[in-house]
Amino acid sequence: MKQRWKGVIAGVLLSLPVWVQSATTPESADKVTFDQWLIDFKAEARQRGFSEDLLKRAFEGVSLDEKVLKLDNQQYSGSVSLQGYINSKVNRHRIDKGRRLIRTHRATLDQVAREYGVQARFIVAFWGIETNFGGYTGYNDVFRSLATLAYHPRRADYFRQELMAALTILNEGHIEREQFKGSWAGAIGQSQFMPTNFLKYAQDFDRDGKKDIWRSEADVFASIANYLRENGWSDDQTWGRKVLVPASLRSNFETLLPGTAVADCRALTRHTSPRNLSEWQSLGVRTVTNSTLPTRELNASLIIPEEGGPGYLVYDNFKGILKYNCSNYYALSVAKLSDYYQ
Repeated sequence: MKQRWKGVIAGVLLSLPVWVQSATTPESADKVTFDQWLIDFKAEARQRGFSEDLLKRAFEGVSLDEKVLKLDNQQYSGSVSLQGYINSKVNRHRIDKGRRLIRTHRATLDQVAREYGVQARFIVAFWGIETNFGGYTGYNDVFRSLATLAYHPRRADYFRQELMAALTILNEGHIEREQFKGSWAGAIGQSQFMPTNFLKYAQDFDRDGKKDIWRSEADVFASIANYLRENGWSDDQTWGRKVLVPASLRSNFETLLPGTAVADCRALTRHTSPRNLSEWQSLGVRTVTNSTLPTRELNASLIIPEEGGPGYLVYDNFKGILKYNCSNYYALSVAKLSDYYQ
């Protein structure tokens, strides 16, 4: 996954996949210089079939990026409330701009929505939260960033895989070497995919032979939609809703939680086991207008992201948002922004 935040935010929990560490990855970066590490990495890349010309294009002039190491090692302090976090992401500028862009790209968005089974409003919400609708995709050289992070021992195994994936993207010709830019942690394009996710989910929707998530809105929309579809999205439901939670449930909320890590997303430890909406109704949960819950047969989990804060009943699609970024704060921001685009 990608790291894009400049501070640790209470309740924002990011997860990165765990890979089996390559035998050629140093246990400690101080045992070998970066230049020697890069020589060893390129030797492995050759064994995997990457050409000498490709390796020269990818790594010519690449050096250790101390700024990236500083960002990766930085220990942040402070916190922000859920509402403060949402306000920073779901603001008037982003709401209005998103609405204008929906009108501009209506035909393409509708076509993508039909083909992938993902509502256009969610595609645009991800686009807005990730890169401000393509306005900021990062200016860091991805090969330099990923090589630095793969050399650094803290998450060397993970970033080594991402660096190999970046070589594949370049080799397949989806982006020119000089345009291969992204975040300091290697997330790329308007959808901010890590390279391994690009290989899994990126789409060539405009049929020009390239999966261009940097410059083609059609490819960006389809890639986001494909990511969600492949992670269980259903376009016959929404994400969930804010609800009123009775005091009896609030006082017992911790006992309803799983208490241990769930799958690969720690944010799910703050989700109760799913119950039918009718069950939550019988337990006293109501809409924010104190009305009865919908009668549709849907399962939902109850979350209360911060102590004393609002509660939400969230459906399976909410878990799809968490697949993109394992943070309840992030997922609620995407969800709430999407509501403005209905």
